[in-house]
Amino acid sequence: VVLCFTTSPFDTAVSSAASYVKRAGGLGVIVARHPVNILRPCLDDFPCVVVDYELGTDILLYIRSTESPVVKIQPSR
Repeated sequence: VVLCFTTSPFDTAVSSAASYVKRAGGLGVIVARHPVNILRPCLDDFPCVVVDYELGTDILLYIRSTESPVVKIQPSR
């Protein structure tokens, strides 16, 4: 199993790393990268946003501290 680090925000970096490791005879790959806040489809064009644990905790605290929490999902600029 190979551990790779990437700064690329694109999922192709993950698939490329896996392809190279497999061709070299590796049994698996772990790709470490900073989550990027990009909008991408999950299922049937359902939007997804990738965040890290710190931001997820901030969102949870906001939900718990606000009577009517509001969310706006859009691509970053």
